[in-house]
Amino acid sequence: MKVESPARNGGAFLKLKFNYLALKRENMTRLTLYKIALFLSITLVVTGLVLKIMHISAAQILIPLGLFFTLVHAIIALYEIYKSDKITLDEKLMWTVGFISVCTITGLLYLIMGRPRILRELKILNQEQE
Repeated sequence: MKVESPARNGGAFLKLKFNYLALKRENMTRLTLYKIALFLSITLVVTGLVLKIMHISAAQILIPLGLFFTLVHAIIALYEIYKSDKITLDEKLMWTVGFISVCTITGLLYLIMGRPRILRELKILNQEQE
């Protein structure tokens, strides 16, 4: 019977813990960026549309900026969706069609329902809730 020293096992544990913390930090950074992009896209597009109705020239700047942030949050969400191995191809296609057709509503649904389920399947949120 071979007995390993505690230093070896502790080193492996620390390496595993470090990898987990790096993955958690990456996901939290991506979530923060996603929330900011979603908020900015909704705010800028709605403000731009109101200014456009009132015939104020600032709308010409705000609407394209809002559409840019819409594209940013859609790309972040689709990256996470297609990166996940737990989602079936049918569900990935459903999310893709949703982001193409009604991006803002799908973005809110993904933030509230889809993203926590995907990360829970990746066992990232399970350890945070305990």
